[in-house]
Amino acid sequence: GAYDYDDSNEYGVAWSGEIDPGDFPPGSWQTDPTYVSSFLVQARALVKRVRRSIYDEYGWNEEEYANGGIQFPDSDDPVKKGGNGKTKNVAWMYEESVLALSRKLLRAMMTNDHFYVTLGGHSAAAGHGNNFLQSYMMEFQRVMEPVFDRLGMVLVSSNLAQGGMGTLQLALAGSGIYGVKRDFMIWDSSMTERDGRAQDVFLRQMLLSGETVPILFDMGGGRAAMDKIRAESGAHVGGAAGGGLFPEYKNTT
Repeated sequence: GAYDYDDSNEYGVAWSGEIDPGDFPPGSWQTDPTYVSSFLVQARALVKRVRRSIYDEYGWNEEEYANGGIQFPDSDDPVKKGGNGKTKNVAWMYEESVLALSRKLLRAMMTNDHFYVTLGGHSAAAGHGNNFLQSYMMEFQRVMEPVFDRLGMVLVSSNLAQGGMGTLQLALAGSGIYGVKRDFMIWDSSMTERDGRAQDVFLRQMLLSGETVPILFDMGGGRAAMDKIRAESGAHVGGAAGGGLFPEYKNTT
């Protein structure tokens, strides 16, 4: 486009990157409805191409993964809800949580801000025994960073998992270890923290500490803990579908 994203970097210094529409100076790309509309169309097309490339890499049929492979438990649509058994899914997330994630992404796009994805977990999540840069968080950074950059954002993926203890001790330090800004927070410690109590502490600390309230995502603990924190706090939650590529949920407490 005709606009230079670098002209807007000062917006990111606002509190948590928030800014009112009227605060954008006249003539900036954020105030040009034609440009913004075209930008969003091209952004969706880019994401669709990336998703198709990932499917091709794994030999997946795109038609088998409705809604991008996401189940929506609160939807009245049987296909979105994942109850018809005709589609495969890799994750579940409430529709309200998807909207919250969309707002976070749009805010970062409009202010050319950083977007923080942070992982807390055990040794397997940390990638012990493997090259750290081949852990799934670092692979996520490698694949998605160019996409975020193209959309005007700076993706910061942090693999803060570690072996031996899990997440309980680190969660007590809150933002001192996991950072003050977290947009998407992942818990992957079910191998060593199995009874749900440590996960509950982790989730609550991530909501209470820091400057931003993250989307909470589960990688193995099950929907029970996530539904509990959602019911008690209104948190936006999601998680990996049980079995990885299948629609059944892992239902532990």
